Amino acid sequence: TPDGYLWLATFRGLARFDGVRFTVFDTSNLPGLPNNRLVQMAVDRAGALLLVTEYNDLARLQDGRCRTFTTADGLPPGGVRWVAEDDRGVVWVAGQKGGLRRWQDGKFVPVSGPPELAAAPIERIVRDNEGGTWFHQRARLFTLQNGKLVLVKGPDGRLEGEVSHPCPARDGGIWVVTPAGLRRYCQ
Repeated sequence: TPDGYLWLATFRGLARFDGVRFTVFDTSNLPGLPNNRLVQMAVDRAGALLLVTEYNDLARLQDGRCRTFTTADGLPPGGVRWVAEDDRGVVWVAGQKGGLRRWQDGKFVPVSGPPELAAAPIERIVRDNEGGTWFHQRARLFTLQNGKLVLVKGPDGRLEGEVSHPCPARDGGIWVVTPAGLRRYCQ
């Protein structure tokens, strides 16, 4: 995080390393943490930790306070699978049972996109080193272009088939594994 700590999401809570020792935060000493089984985490531009639990809860930890979000905050029924913030400061959540939402005006609001978006849950949200945001679905890849979510197609304009293992490229864009091999996409 910007304050110099290394944070680890574990099945026994949240561990913070200060360079010398670890401090563990769990439901016994961090009110508001939904449970101790953390599976994914992101840091937002304010330095807060966005935490996803094994049971699909979403919480935000900032300044020692933990806030858990619910469907009343616009989270999808069934909970959250993945959370990330893009370079514009928009927080995105992928629903466990499908759907994509973004934080807007104090709530998570549904995001519409191509029909393929409804076919399966978003499995991972990845930011590249050029400020692009990519949304990986089991067999597809989506990205934002001019503020709209679009389905990524191969160089010939057709779908690649199954894409997997999205990873930011060091010099920009994103790498994915396709049936034809490793491919790099840039926005």
